[in-house]
Amino acid sequence: MDIKEYYRKTARISFIVSCISFTLTIFTLIYFILTDLQRDMFSTIIPFVCMGSVYLASFFINQKRYKDVPAIIKSGNVSFWEVQDLLMAHMPAPTLRILLFKPNGELVGELRDQNMKWYMWLLPNQLTVVLPKKYGLYDSNNQLLASYSVGWGITNKTKMFDETNTWIGTYEEDWKNSMIKITGTVKNHVDEPWMPIQISGFLQQFSIKDFDGKRIASFQKGWMPLQWGKIFKEINTPILTFSELADKRERIAVFGLCASFMHHNKN
Repeated sequence: MDIKEYYRKTARISFIVSCISFTLTIFTLIYFILTDLQRDMFSTIIPFVCMGSVYLASFFINQKRYKDVPAIIKSGNVSFWEVQDLLMAHMPAPTLRILLFKPNGELVGELRDQNMKWYMWLLPNQLTVVLPKKYGLYDSNNQLLASYSVGWGITNKTKMFDETNTWIGTYEEDWKNSMIKITGTVKNHVDEPWMPIQISGFLQQFSIKDFDGKRIASFQKGWMPLQWGKIFKEINTPILTFSELADKRERIAVFGLCASFMHHNKN
């Protein structure tokens, strides 16, 4: 897959969800008319109408993006761990599913829920945010590169493992001080402080460093080079940039932080 195919698939999924929503609206209308319960009709069908309208608009937007994006030229085989700049796109899904692209639009990996079920579409964020989750980091060949376990409740404790299921670290959020900013600490495999976390809860821009001040990665939305903008049509496409000094374990930890920060988002 590449970013052009992503827009096509997103448009297709949006169209299907829109059709389902409007179909449910029609059946609900028929039910209320036949049972003479019109007094509750509008409050029941409004959510279906709103969802159908939103996804129908998404269909038209992504269909246009698909047509506007030029054909993607692959740049050859590069190891996932060697890519410095990654652009993140949310795939429509009941839980977190993030596709990772190189600046030329080529898919290099994916961060997704390992237990994705259809009924998760129906659960509100207030419930899914406190449920335990298991995420996987995959390359473009669907090979597992790392896994992450997010615990129950609001403490947001995330354990990080490499491809051999070896524990490399844990992120513990200081939820008492995370009302405005996300505050916490990443500890390494021997339970020593590794990376301090104190970033804005809006997740517009932040940097990750270790306790020695070594820059590991940065994250930003709302800006990208003009050449990238010809391929990525969403201006707020998140960009995750790794330092040349960041090693594999540090990169795995950063993706674990992304899963922890974004795991409550529906796509």
